[in-house]
Order: sequence, then C-alpha cells, then structure tokens
Amino acid sequence: MSGRFAGKVALITGGTSGIGAGTVRRLASEGAKIVFTGSKAEAAAALCAETGAEFVAHRVENAAAWDSLMADIKAKHGRLDVVFANAGIESGDGSVEEITLDGWERILGVNLTGVMLTIQHAIRAMRANPEGAVGSIVVNSSMSAYRPMGNFVAYSTSKGALVALTKSAALHCANQKTRAVFDQSGSYPHELK
Repeated sequence: MSGRFAGKVALITGGTSGIGAGTVRRLASEGAKIVFTGSKAEAAAALCAETGAEFVAHRVENAAAWDSLMADIKAKHGRLDVVFANAGIESGDGSVEEITLDGWERILGVNLTGVMLTIQHAIRAMRANPEGAVGSIVVNSSMSAYRPMGNFVAYSTSKGALVALTKSAALHCANQKTRAVFDQSGSYPHELK
C-alpha cells in the first residue's frame, strides 16, 4: 500500500467485525497506528495479531468511559487524526408496534448517543493535536437513513438521525481544520477483507 496514513493515529469504534474490521486492516496497511473498540474480545485478539492494532474493550454509549479512552490515546500517541464512528447494533429491533422500550433505548443508545459521544470526544482530542484542531471524523450511517425499513424502526430512526448529527458537527467544525462526514453504506453481511 501507499503509506498515506503513516504517522497518523486512528480510532475505530465497532472495529471487531465487518466494516470496522475491514477499516482496521486497511488503515493499518496504509501505515496508521490504530486503536479500535468493540465487545468481541476473541475477534479483536486475532485482528490485533494480524494488524498490530491496539484493542480497547469499550461501549460507545458509556459516557463515563470516554475520558479514560481518550487520555490513553493521547498518552500513548500524542495525537488523534482519524476517527471512524462505526459501532452500531440492530438486535432487539422490530416494527413501531412491536419494539419494546428497552430495545428502542438500547439501539438509540449505541447508534445515536454513542456516535454523538464519539464525535464530541474526537473533536476535543483533535483540537489538542500539536498543530491545532486538525483531523477527520467519518460516521457510518446506512441506506436506511433514507430508505427506512418497517421492521427495523429504531435502527432506521437512528441512522436517519446520524445524518443530521453529522451535518451539525460538520457545521460546528467548519472554522477549524477538522472535518466530519458520513458514509451511507449499503448492507454488508459478510466479513470484509
């Protein structure tokens, strides 16, 4: 690969499978130092062995855990250049008539609140980079943001809200050298390599 991420530090949430794991592999192959989060320790161990990336067990929706994660990244790497807000769930979803309040709150907690916390802490960390507020934040949304599914009301709602959240963050960052963009991915049921 080109090494275009050499010297860059990246944080990838939801990095233990699918698009997240594929991103860990790709950025590592391009020379980035990677910290990735998730909840699948066995998959994470294999990915660390393959890529040299660092895994941190972390729940994006746990607001109290963010300060220590970001302090650890700063202490080890001194900067943060790229953040990929990829963590997301759909388990426990259903139609608007069938979903439980617990299912709704859990999905929105990970898919929306977790992404807001990711963006918030990324901006703060990037502002502290040695050369000032510089970096890129990429948010993984979904085609469900624009084409909601009737049997996935919380997932569809959360992905639609991510578009507005990311646009708001991008406007907030417009006078800095920090970018926030969203990716409207399709469905990826298989492991990306």
